Amino acid sequence: VLPELPAETRIRFEQEFGVKAEDIETYLHDTALGAWFADVAACFSDKESIVVASNFTTSDLLGLQAKDATLALPGAKAFADLIALFREGKLSSRATKDILLTLMKEGGDPLKIATERDLFQMSNESELSPVIDSVIAANDKMVADYKGGKDAALQGLVGLVIRDTRGKANPQITFDILQKKITR
Repeated sequence: VLPELPAETRIRFEQEFGVKAEDIETYLHDTALGAWFADVAACFSDKESIVVASNFTTSDLLGLQAKDATLALPGAKAFADLIALFREGKLSSRATKDILLTLMKEGGDPLKIATERDLFQMSNESELSPVIDSVIAANDKMVADYKGGKDAALQGLVGLVIRDTRGKANPQITFDILQKKITR
């Protein structure tokens, strides 16, 4: 069996995976990375997850390797599981990157790492509400600014909630809850 030619690989990655042309060129240039990514892509049934996995690969994973050449590619299944947790909204982008670094250094299971380090996003209104209420109570001016039409003030309040939850508050859900509570 002859190996796949670069032109064939390019077409396959574009049609089957839907990833950006520049990502495909990265995978063609580094064939080991390309083979690994094909294994990652095989773990998903939807192109959106494959595209997100490719974005994390070409920006974050390769960025980490550029800083530290001793970092290994994580297992394809573990990486796919990590991307799935991110796509489900269970992990923030920051937590996903932190777990990726751990996978590259030590390997492991992303779900177990997230659980052990308490890295899951807060997406439940009942656990976010007390923090949001506290931020609203302590920031009258920002609340008034938002009510007065300054949308940036709401983003500022979201930032404060995220700060107060040490980065764990889901930004979109926090935004929605804040908006609902302030416009009552």
